[in-house]
Amino acid sequence: MISKVFFDVEILQVENSSVKLSHFIEGIESHLRNSNHRLSQKRTLRFIYWPLEYPNNFLGSRYEEFVTHIFRSRYWKHCFLFLKKENLKGINCRKKIVNRTNLEELRAFDAGSVSISFKESHLKSGVQLERHLFGSSGTDYVVFAYTSREYRKRIDGPDWPNDNLFEKIPNPETFKLMISNLRINGLGVVRMGLNLDDSSNLVEAGLVVPRLKESESGFNDVWLSAHCKLLVTAHTGAYFLAEAFNKPWIATDVNTFAYPNWSSRGTLIFCLCWNEEEQKFASFQWMKDNPRWCYDSERVGKLWKVVHNTPEQIVDVVTEKLARINGEWVDTVDDQELQRRFQRFVFGEVKDFSFLPRVGTKFLREHQHLLPD
Repeated sequence: MISKVFFDVEILQVENSSVKLSHFIEGIESHLRNSNHRLSQKRTLRFIYWPLEYPNNFLGSRYEEFVTHIFRSRYWKHCFLFLKKENLKGINCRKKIVNRTNLEELRAFDAGSVSISFKESHLKSGVQLERHLFGSSGTDYVVFAYTSREYRKRIDGPDWPNDNLFEKIPNPETFKLMISNLRINGLGVVRMGLNLDDSSNLVEAGLVVPRLKESESGFNDVWLSAHCKLLVTAHTGAYFLAEAFNKPWIATDVNTFAYPNWSSRGTLIFCLCWNEEEQKFASFQWMKDNPRWCYDSERVGKLWKVVHNTPEQIVDVVTEKLARINGEWVDTVDDQELQRRFQRFVFGEVKDFSFLPRVGTKFLREHQHLLPD
């Protein structure tokens, strides 16, 4: 009775097939933002069930302070099943399955406010980190997230043992031009991520790799994502760290159109599938119908070739995104209509395009023939 009068109780079981940052943030943030949108001013106690290790310990601790409690033990699953079965009044107990086709859910995710915050001690550590990386705090910088073979093998290997996990990883050399251009324009560029492999060639171009010992495990990646001007990710779900803080992001070498919770903060460019037998690029519709085409260990490298984004394509989309962030980009009427064609292709017959992601303008111009008529 008390819960019915004074507050609602929500118990969320986050979908947790693997310890991935993207799964963790998407599950929690999509719930919190949709819950806030749905319940408006109601007082709510929120409990979350996540029976795995945190993909980022510092981020997990921040969510622990925002929600009422995060249950980590698998024994709690039976309690949640009981509560769900009994359907007690005032208690909403459910497993969160992100509905990536629900436009209202995507709209709420796009419009949602930032859930987590930093303590005073974290602010001091963040200033120290930025001074270590750039010589001073307050420098405008871009975060670059690039995966490694070690990470793919450790995190994705157990779930996809028969997949070609490495063909999709772009050559890091492809990003040297982007890094050097950003440095020329006065922006810092810093790498984030786990299991970092050798970055010496990119360091020569101006990439900074954090070497400062973290005050808390995972702090560096979270702080940098929360305070960057832009996050650029190559074939990783790291853009969810940008989403957690409502920061703009770019994803290069995207292989599918069925990605989770793309928001208006995102801009995408895609790797393409070259069909060796037909000697032509596969259409966007074919890529949409075959979302895991680039992991096919039998066909990739033989029948299908992964065509990664070029250095010039990456520079083009980063230049465009920064111009948009600075309020300096003006779309032509033709480019606006081309974007809407793409957005209808991915999301259906929408009328409001304001909460949807974009494709790099020049990339879409050059590949519009791959869109359905």
